[in-house]
Amino acid sequence: MKVVSCILLLVVAVAAGGCDVVGGDVARSDDEVNVLISQLKKIPFPDEKIEALTEALTKSPLGFTGNQTVAIFECLGFAAWSSDSVDAMLPYILNLECENLAKLMATVPFPDDKLKMMKTYIPLTIDLKQNNATLLKDFSNSFTKEDAQKIIDEYTAGSNGSKGTIPCLFGYGIRAKRVTIVVDYSFSMGRNITNEGRVLTMLQFVKEQLNLALDVMTDDQEFNLIYFAGLDGVLPWRSQGVVPHNAQNVHDAKATGHRSIAALKLGIKYPYRYTWQAMYRATTDPNSNAIFLLSDGEPPSHQQDIINMAFKYSQSTDSKGSPRFITAVAFNANATAVSFMTEVAKAGNGTFRNLK
Repeated sequence: MKVVSCILLLVVAVAAGGCDVVGGDVARSDDEVNVLISQLKKIPFPDEKIEALTEALTKSPLGFTGNQTVAIFECLGFAAWSSDSVDAMLPYILNLECENLAKLMATVPFPDDKLKMMKTYIPLTIDLKQNNATLLKDFSNSFTKEDAQKIIDEYTAGSNGSKGTIPCLFGYGIRAKRVTIVVDYSFSMGRNITNEGRVLTMLQFVKEQLNLALDVMTDDQEFNLIYFAGLDGVLPWRSQGVVPHNAQNVHDAKATGHRSIAALKLGIKYPYRYTWQAMYRATTDPNSNAIFLLSDGEPPSHQQDIINMAFKYSQSTDSKGSPRFITAVAFNANATAVSFMTEVAKAGNGTFRNLK
């Protein structure tokens, strides 16, 4: 089967038993999905189906619900066996239930391929702790069933290196090799949310998730953090851009100095131009190949400038020749903020999620 290359984007996933990704205002419409399925059904050859699917995914930054994902895989036929299809869909799936994942695995006939799909998609499964037995029903061989149980145990017990908690914002890790995370800490990020029965501010939640994200990154990656909207305007954690992920840098990013995650506090109420300045700083790092924008709303100015910057960034490569993309995550965003963040993700050849 022809191998179709695709860019593995940053993943905004739902942790097992973790936060809730609300897809009502960010999922593709059923009509749009039905059109895609109709087109795929007309294509006779698996490699051409994968090419058509990959091309269709890049035309919109919006994601797919669990049921929509199942419907797409059920129409792929032999193309559902390919890791290219699995990888291409990964950044666009909003969430899955165990029942959805079981149906996805049912489209793949061979146990080894079922296990590969399961390992890739299990971090997106929101009811893993409660309903994981559903995932074992399709494994008749005792050996493959044991392998499947091991995968489940890794993500519920934390033996995958995530210390028992998979970060909701970043799935089971950041796949980009050189990533800049741009974080809004304006006054409105002080609004309360409920996560796993706890009431905390959005900024507190983001700080927890940033710490977890650094835990699951590996030492072959590089990272930087840029905070905006505080009294100091824009605060890059490292002014020189992305730096290696190692024990010392992780420690410093978490807890050392006034630009650490631990020191992050709510800033001013009206950020004005700071979103633009932060994104300019991120997009002009020659070594970064991915940007993750975290915010609860649209900036009061420079919106089109930011969208233009996102487009310019996504049309270039970093210093090592890697393609670039921008993924946007909003928190409790209203309709105008959703529209803006969606446009940023679209221009940046990335994905958009709205967390509530």
